[in-house]
Amino acid sequence: MNTAATKPDSSGKLLEARIVQMMHNGDKQFLDLLYQEYGGIMYKITVGITKSQEAAEDVLQESLVKIWKNATRFDASKAKLVTWVVQIAKNTALDFVKSKATRNAQITDTMADKPVVAEYGISTQNEDFIGLRETIKEKLNEHDQRILNMLYFEGYTQKEVAEHLDMPIGSVKTRIRMTVNQLRTFLKH
Repeated sequence: MNTAATKPDSSGKLLEARIVQMMHNGDKQFLDLLYQEYGGIMYKITVGITKSQEAAEDVLQESLVKIWKNATRFDASKAKLVTWVVQIAKNTALDFVKSKATRNAQITDTMADKPVVAEYGISTQNEDFIGLRETIKEKLNEHDQRILNMLYFEGYTQKEVAEHLDMPIGSVKTRIRMTVNQLRTFLKH
């Protein structure tokens, strides 16, 4: 905790009490003081959870918006301001990470659970038709080739591939994600 928040300011009031009073009075300037005092710790928490500077900055901004919107709801008798602020930053970062993981899983599921041409039913396309045979044969191991073919060209779902190859479904998802990323890299060059 920043010790300046507990030191008296020039008027003799505690800075934390001053920020709380500004919050309850609807004085939007409280955000400047709050950020000066707690922005550093909020950032450290958000970057620790998101593992990304850019994401942490976005989460910090979103946290400040939440604090601003809920400022009048803060109850100093229930928690210290720093505790409340840090909890909002932590929860916002955790929500961000969960939503990002969910979006990534949905993208993988959406791509892998459907044949290449979903509108026409099970795809009759294969790697020859779309011009990938050589790249797939040269760049991917046989196991990854089999998973790719089953998912994208034979119409299997991830669950069916996992059962057929006696693999955990999470491993199938990981392998296909890595395989697709490999192919993207190879095709770019």
